[in-house]
Amino acid sequence: MSLDCIALIAANVTDARTVWDVCMSYDDDDRYSKTTAPMPRHINATGPQSNSFKFGIPPPEALAVCHLEYRRLFNDAVIKLQRLGGRLVPIDWNPFEEAGKLLYEGTFVSERLASLPDDWLGRNRDHLHPVTREVFDSVVARQSTAIEAYRDLQAKALYTRQAERVFAYSSSGVDVVVVPTAPMHWTVKEVEADPIGTNSALGTFSHCANVLDLCAVAVPAGTYPAVKSSGKSGSGRLPFSITFLGGSRLDAETLEIARRFEESMGEEFTLKRKKPSEDPITLE
Repeated sequence: MSLDCIALIAANVTDARTVWDVCMSYDDDDRYSKTTAPMPRHINATGPQSNSFKFGIPPPEALAVCHLEYRRLFNDAVIKLQRLGGRLVPIDWNPFEEAGKLLYEGTFVSERLASLPDDWLGRNRDHLHPVTREVFDSVVARQSTAIEAYRDLQAKALYTRQAERVFAYSSSGVDVVVVPTAPMHWTVKEVEADPIGTNSALGTFSHCANVLDLCAVAVPAGTYPAVKSSGKSGSGRLPFSITFLGGSRLDAETLEIARRFEESMGEEFTLKRKKPSEDPITLE
């Protein structure tokens, strides 16, 4: 799948980088493998600029979809990044927002069927999870044309070029774009009631990475009372995280900024925390 991304799940950014170092090599047998040569980038290795970086965030109207606690914690994360030497720079969020819509609202979802034999769905649809079957059936019912697919490819190329300008090494470019990993937490009942809708909303700030060929690192950035998520009685705390989006082949730089943020969060979200949680989450 050309739009699929490989996810590395690790206890901390350092471990994730170790795995990335192992798997980053070019694979001549993989049609989608990219050369490992990094994008040209000036690095301030010494001097007063060695710990500085520039970052952008979505505009307030984009962040308005987030739960109130998520917005509060995201603001806290932005302040922490500024204290780490980050400089907040205005960015054009439009290419990220529009590219994210292409992943499931356009013709690209048809690629999931294109990777399977022509008769696969007919022979196996009764064995699929109902939600998976619904997604596939909607692809078939859409009857996308080649013209529509090419229009989406043209849009992808346009948004990719516009995103490259955001990450450009220039006075207006940034090193990373920082976003909430997700807009909110849903209860199990809410997901069961609308599995496709909630999962689509889950990628509000991250689906663009698939389409724009970005790298992304999600890092824990705090917790909040579970009762504030559901509005019902309950106890325990729920996690919040932010995601660092980096330009294509800028994985190392993105990982380093994410590592510095993780380090600033202290021991609570690293391997140093050996004790299991004594504050279980309960929702009524």
